[in-house]
Amino acid sequence: PEMVSRYNIEKLRVRVRNGPEIHPGANLVRMGGENGFVKSLQFGDRDRAAEQLRIGDTVERHMEDGDIVLFNRQPSLHKMSIMSHRAKVMEWRTFRFNIQVCAPYNADFDGDEMNMHLPQTEEARAEATLLMGVHHNLVTGRNGEPLVASAQDFLTAAYMITQRDVFFTKDTFCSLAAYCGDADEEID
Repeated sequence: PEMVSRYNIEKLRVRVRNGPEIHPGANLVRMGGENGFVKSLQFGDRDRAAEQLRIGDTVERHMEDGDIVLFNRQPSLHKMSIMSHRAKVMEWRTFRFNIQVCAPYNADFDGDEMNMHLPQTEEARAEATLLMGVHHNLVTGRNGEPLVASAQDFLTAAYMITQRDVFFTKDTFCSLAAYCGDADEEID
């Protein structure tokens, strides 16, 4: 659920027009706040529903990039068995995350089953971000050892490309920098 404000009303109108079939879309609209009239977007005139959207209404939209989600792997034996991440919606029905975060979950990519939870209120999202965020749980509470750290190929590659006699052409360096980031960098 996302409450309509003057900052997101146009974005949510697009979600309402997309409806439940097109991602990113929305499933229903609660007119007049939490206890108001509920309008399903499965049937009916979605363009009219989008135009009638007002500040204070609530749109139950699809999950989108940047939403806070909780990952959990059973059995939950310590607090790092459930942590929050920022979602990146991709194709297929598989959860994916960086290999450096496997240790807290005791995950090893051999078909481990994980659960994902999507907090439903602003308070729950804030709590998940501040208390359960991966970047706030890098070391164990038991003895301060790092849990989320470089591992395997990442560590080996970092060692190999930083040797004293390793040099790169500009094109190769720019490619490496783009691989390490999200390809949105400006390299000077």
